[in-house]
Amino acid sequence: MKKVGSLLLGLILLVSMTGCGKDKITSKTCELNEEGLNMTATMTATNDVVEKIDMTIIPENSYIGIDSFEELDDDQKAVFKDTMLSSLGVTGEEDGVEVDVKFDKKMTITLNLDFKKADKDVLKTLGFDVENASDEEMSLERAVKDLEDDGATCK
Repeated sequence: MKKVGSLLLGLILLVSMTGCGKDKITSKTCELNEEGLNMTATMTATNDVVEKIDMTIIPENSYIGIDSFEELDDDQKAVFKDTMLSSLGVTGEEDGVEVDVKFDKKMTITLNLDFKKADKDVLKTLGFDVENASDEEMSLERAVKDLEDDGATCK
């Protein structure tokens, strides 16, 4: 009977410890509007380490020096798109980096970064030195605090 009790106790401990090893996945969305740029970034982290950022950037037309993108032809829009991608340091062809530029009345740039899949040099070009960053430096909590210190509103 003692062996059965010990075995049962061991199984209970094993099952309870299995639940403790689960990863905690959290997301935060921050919005920042300044100097003619409107930005929304949703950061997803596992155990507080940011692994993915989905960002939308909408510059005011006056920031770019144009009244409306509706007036531009496809070739002119392509030039704006190439210029924006070049200023970000990406082509849109990189692994783990998705970029989309759409034109309506305004230009909308969508940038999705997967830190697990993206080339470290590309991420570094975008301002994320993940290869040399500690977990603390890649902390979701820290990123939210830094963004809020810069005037962002995070939820």
